[in-house]
Amino acid sequence: MFAIMCILGALGGGNMFQANQAHAMLNYAFGIPMEYGIITGVVLAAMVFSVIVGGMPSIASVTEKVVPWMAALYIGMAIIVIVSNLSMVGPAFSAIIDGAFTGAGVAGGFIGALIQGLKRATFSNEAGVGSAAIAHSAVKTKEPVTEGLVSLLEPFIDTVVICTMTALVITIAGLNVAPFDGADLTGVTLTAASFEATAGIFKYFLAVAVILFAFSTMISWSYYGLKAWTFLFGESSVAEIIFKLMFCFFVIVGATIKFGAVIDFSDAAIFAMAIFNIIGLYFLMPIVKAELKSFTDRVKSGEIKRFK
Repeated sequence: MFAIMCILGALGGGNMFQANQAHAMLNYAFGIPMEYGIITGVVLAAMVFSVIVGGMPSIASVTEKVVPWMAALYIGMAIIVIVSNLSMVGPAFSAIIDGAFTGAGVAGGFIGALIQGLKRATFSNEAGVGSAAIAHSAVKTKEPVTEGLVSLLEPFIDTVVICTMTALVITIAGLNVAPFDGADLTGVTLTAASFEATAGIFKYFLAVAVILFAFSTMISWSYYGLKAWTFLFGESSVAEIIFKLMFCFFVIVGATIKFGAVIDFSDAAIFAMAIFNIIGLYFLMPIVKAELKSFTDRVKSGEIKRFK
């Protein structure tokens, strides 16, 4: 069942959602009509297929080049916005906390807001979903625990650092004297408008960052979905090419349909993945605990000198 949900998650959250937001950003930054989504989808699908057809080595080679530039560009812009509005950081944090834990949050539906927040957090870092573990399992190491420890950095960097910076940028824009209310904006366009409130040119830089993010996420999720697909239908060149073509077809679909439909489908698929994965983690917990204790004991005793 997890394999089926993983395939749906790859097609939804790891594919359609990324293509949808990439075209939304092109529409916002460059005025490309939303009706031209099929063109964006075809171009992205061609780019994705040219990478995933080479398998994991090709995917790893591309992502290790794309991700650092994408992250540096986005974090750099966020730091500029925050530093430029340093006096607003305190009020921004206060607004976030007040909105979550005081009357404003309760009036807006505390439980509903909490559920929405959990969905977005899970979508951003995939903690507990089981998808990132597929990539980590491809690593060659004598000590699997070290890979688990490395993976703990992902939720921290993604959600605690980058998402907090994004929340500050959006909240600062809403609190600033500039005429910005975020009305009728969703997803990446809200983020783009928030960056633009500080510097108009940021929307073009953000468009580049979003496209790089969408591209790297799609090729990574193609690997997750492929592993689930071959688990169900066997490893063969025919099975692999069928999935890769289907995956690229859904890139085009994602770029042409409305945001609401994409996010609902993505949330449902990833939520279903998390259910089955967390059940499995519960039963594997004693084994993981024993492996971690064994590893830490050997590190303390000096048997393991360094991580390999």
